[in-house]
Amino acid sequence: MLTDQQLAEYRQTYENQGYALVRGFFRPEDLKPYQDAYLRMVQEKTGRAFTSMHDPELRDLFNQDRKLESEVYTAVRDLPEMLALASDGRMAEVLEQIVPGHDWRLLEKMIMRIDMPEWTEEIAHWHQDHFYVKGNTEIVTVWIPLQNVFHENGCLLVAPRSHKMGVVEHSHMIGKRHTPEEDLLQRLDTTEVPMQFGDILLFNALLFHAGQLNTSDHIRYSFQFRYTPAGMPTDASMGRVLEMRRSALS
Repeated sequence: MLTDQQLAEYRQTYENQGYALVRGFFRPEDLKPYQDAYLRMVQEKTGRAFTSMHDPELRDLFNQDRKLESEVYTAVRDLPEMLALASDGRMAEVLEQIVPGHDWRLLEKMIMRIDMPEWTEEIAHWHQDHFYVKGNTEIVTVWIPLQNVFHENGCLLVAPRSHKMGVVEHSHMIGKRHTPEEDLLQRLDTTEVPMQFGDILLFNALLFHAGQLNTSDHIRYSFQFRYTPAGMPTDASMGRVLEMRRSALS
């Protein structure tokens, strides 16, 4: 439960900075059903059992077979446990409390990033989610790490207050990634957001943010769930607009 003072601080931070870091939102047991489902799915694909999502043998297997890692990345979106977590009443509640004034809905396209140690191809360079998600500018991303995240394993970078710049053109390319021109990026005031397992980060679709290279020895996993106010435009690429449940996690 969040106190009135905490809620006021989170609301003010979200409005002024474009993001809010909610500490200790989940208990480890809240996320265990998804972790177990993920390991069952990986075992079905590989015929091998792993001790945890962070098992070094699983990391080594993905390093040996990048096609397998890509297949797992795609398959996790169909796990019912992922939908159950993203649409749970506690998620609706925290959105309504920190970004009030809307009836929140879940966008069907959900992602679990699998950031492998030293893999550079999929690093998320500086961008606004709005460029990829489109739809309306009130959309909120909820970013949930599945372990502690810090500089070495690639915690997020954010540019506080950059959401107040409005929609910015992403005309520069780094590999297959779109990003704004370098002169704009150099003007951003940026900071790292280290997080503990159980924390969640809410940020506006216009906030500039970026990933970092995972230089640790372990896979870094994170959820990306996106939420839109009911009745506002959304893009077909994000799938259906789903209702949220109103019962809290047990």
